Amino acid sequence: MQPVHEREKLKTYYQDEKLAQEYVAKRFRDPRGAVIHREQVDVVNGIIAEHRIANALELAPGPARATREVHGLTRGVAVDASQQMLDIARAVVDPAVWDLRQGDIYDLDLGETFPLLFTFRFIRHLKRDQRARVYEVVRRHLDTGGWFVFDAPNVTVELPLRTAHPEKFPVFDELWQQDELRKELAAEGFTVERLCGSMKWHGIQRVVSKVFSYGLTGVGTAIVGALDRLPGDEPLEWTVVCRR
Repeated sequence: MQPVHEREKLKTYYQDEKLAQEYVAKRFRDPRGAVIHREQVDVVNGIIAEHRIANALELAPGPARATREVHGLTRGVAVDASQQMLDIARAVVDPAVWDLRQGDIYDLDLGETFPLLFTFRFIRHLKRDQRARVYEVVRRHLDTGGWFVFDAPNVTVELPLRTAHPEKFPVFDELWQQDELRKELAAEGFTVERLCGSMKWHGIQRVVSKVFSYGLTGVGTAIVGALDRLPGDEPLEWTVVCRR
């Protein structure tokens, strides 16, 4: 079976109520997923704190996995195509800060710009022509010099995993090499400031995560996180930090 990647099929896939309810539990509660989640949120919160950012836009927040842990904003807007995901998100975010809206991200035009725009588990699911449309939306809503943050899988580590077990990856993911990622973003008007690697010792971290997935997950998460703080080579994925 080919991974889901067409625009309408992706929208339908993420509008499944059961998937929406199980999204975080399935992907981010084992030690490996928990560490990736924490590292992504820390990058966003670090930018907000360092640059005193008050307003931000999030695209495709899903069930507010990251949104709920982003701190320091006066106002945030988050847009998702899935009402099922937004229903879950509304129950966990601060309504005094977050304005959650349903909408088609590909044609989004809010009529305002933000100093920070972030999105996780979205751009990676798109083919190049679809990404070009989303990059246009990002430029439309990002201040000149504003920060753009998203996640990108590393082909060197990810491709062997997907080749060995394609059944575990029902949704398409673009896999990048560093230089290809930088060139793509430069062509779209963005400058990469840094690539923050997650799972830099993935072989060991995957084993630890599996062992501790069914008990003592806090211990497993601490071990996986400690390994990620060590200098490493090729990470499983990057949190990409760039500017317009």
